Amino acid sequence: MTRARLDSVGVIARSFGEVVTPPLPVASAASVGVARSLPAVPGSAWVARHVVWGVCDRIGVDGDRRADVGLMVTELVVEALREGSVVTSYTLDVTGGVGDRGPVLAVVFREVGCGWPPPRRVFEEGRGLAIVAALAAEWPHRECGWLTPKLGATSWFIVGDATPERARLLPEHRLLHLRGVENVHRVGLSDVGSPLRCIDWGCDY
Repeated sequence: MTRARLDSVGVIARSFGEVVTPPLPVASAASVGVARSLPAVPGSAWVARHVVWGVCDRIGVDGDRRADVGLMVTELVVEALREGSVVTSYTLDVTGGVGDRGPVLAVVFREVGCGWPPPRRVFEEGRGLAIVAALAAEWPHRECGWLTPKLGATSWFIVGDATPERARLLPEHRLLHLRGVENVHRVGLSDVGSPLRCIDWGCDY
């Protein structure tokens, strides 16, 4: 079911029109970071998926894991398209690294132009972050979340064979911003059916 859905989303995205993404920058074998600005169009799901896969290839994430993280970022884009009628563009930041226990991947997706507070959004079963949380459960380390700084509503996930701290994937202040004080920005399958919280604690990362 997961593979079939991934294929169907790819066909829809490619049929919408060409969205060109430049080659990934050269990075060391240990880590790679890629940032992209994407238009708020369905074709951006295809681009986002391939940007994530490019980082996966650099850090040794393959097979079902590679396909799953492609579907995870696709769900974030599709959810934003479905809910964010006033969004003008997206930014996608993908960071991958390899620690002593294996690869770790962080994906941060921001909706630009939605204003604050953003429109109410529900953590709904079978779509968006709920699918991200379900697929992330297959990893030894997994976390995902939602935050609403003034720069734009932001969804994210981190998956890996170790914590991002152990792999030195992201700076501590960046992890704190994503997770929130006392993990207030993190969401999980137990939150399905609840509205996503709109929280702005003054950080504009």
